Amino acid sequence: MGTKRTKLSLLLLSIVFALVLFFSLGCGAKRRAEVVERVRDSVRTEVRYRTEWRRDTVYLEIPKQVTERTAKDTVSLLETDYALSVARILPSGLLQHRLENKPQKRPHEVATPIIYRDSIVYRDRDNTRIEVRKERLPLTKWQRWQMRGFWILLSVGGLWLGYRFRRLWLPFAMRVLRL
Repeated sequence: MGTKRTKLSLLLLSIVFALVLFFSLGCGAKRRAEVVERVRDSVRTEVRYRTEWRRDTVYLEIPKQVTERTAKDTVSLLETDYALSVARILPSGLLQHRLENKPQKRPHEVATPIIYRDSIVYRDRDNTRIEVRKERLPLTKWQRWQMRGFWILLSVGGLWLGYRFRRLWLPFAMRVLRL
């Protein structure tokens, strides 16, 4: 009687082992590829005006000028930074006076405004998009072997084991069915 129980335990253990193998080595689940993308876009423009006063030098150009005058007087010569004056007596007894401005550029300091316009564009972009895509993977060797006849082979093997160990499970099945 102890051997029948041992054989029954062995049979149940082998069935549990076969079921564990069946569930663990069956067809694999399809893989899922997840694409995440979130889109949030905002544009903000900031304009700043800034005025700076800079001391600058401007050169004023003094044009050349010629002026003449005739009068009865003595000879004279007059010179300044900007002009030259020559006076002389002509043979006719008249005084000729000639005034010439020297052509030059005079520096003159002025305050010049410089206006800066700065515009800054802030572009905030936050992209997130979630998409779950199913991808079919190529079958593994095990899966191809299963499709080609593993189940038929497993059925034949199970029937053979059932026939081989019929003395263990048949009395048990008969007792269950008589109830």
